[in-house]
Amino acid sequence: MSFCHRKPLLGFILTLAILLMFAACGGDDDDAGEIDSDPTATEDAGGGEETADGDEGNGSGDDGDDSGSDDDGGLAGTIDACSLLTPDEITLVLGDGAGEGDAQTFADTYTCVWLGAGSDSITVTVLTGNASGLDAYYDQLYLGAEDVGGLGDRASWQEFFVGGVVAVRLDDSVVELSVLTDETGDDAKDLTTGLAERVIGRLQ
Repeated sequence: MSFCHRKPLLGFILTLAILLMFAACGGDDDDAGEIDSDPTATEDAGGGEETADGDEGNGSGDDGDDSGSDDDGGLAGTIDACSLLTPDEITLVLGDGAGEGDAQTFADTYTCVWLGAGSDSITVTVLTGNASGLDAYYDQLYLGAEDVGGLGDRASWQEFFVGGVVAVRLDDSVVELSVLTDETGDDAKDLTTGLAERVIGRLQ
C-alpha cells in the first residue's frame, strides 16, 4: 500500500528532475547564444554600435598597417641586391646556364645569389645598420684579411679554397661580394674586385 503511494511520488520526482535538467540545458544554450551575438565585446573595444562597425574598419586598418610595415621594410629595403649586377656580368662569370638571382631579405640584410654550373655561384650581400655594429662585424670577420684600396671607406679581400670574397665598408653599410668558381689566387681576387667595383658604383 505504501509502495503504491510512493510510485506516483517517485514518478513525479523523476519528471521534475528531467524538466529541471532540460531547463538548465536550455539556459546554457541561451547564454551561449548571447555570448556569440553579444555586441558588448565589440562595444567594449570600440564603445558602441557605431564604433563596432568602426572597429571592423580598424581591423582592416590593422591589416593595412601590417602591409605598411611590409612596405616600410620594402622602403628600407629599396636596396635591390639582384640589381647590383647585370645579367651580362653574371653570364660572363658563370656562363650561359646561370639562373636568375634569388633575392633574400632578413632584417637589415639584403642578399642576392646567382647559381651557375656545379657549385659555382656569385653572392652579393648588403648589411645596413648602426656604424658601431657594422664596424664590429667588419673587424671581426675580416681580421687579418688583405686590404684592397680604392673601394668605399675600406675594403678587404679574403681568399677561399676556391674563389673568395671582397668586403667593403661603405657609409652605413657593409657590402660583401663573393665569387665561388675554379679561379684562385690573383685571378680570383681580380675577378671579385672588378665585380665589387661595379656593385659599389651602383650603390653610391
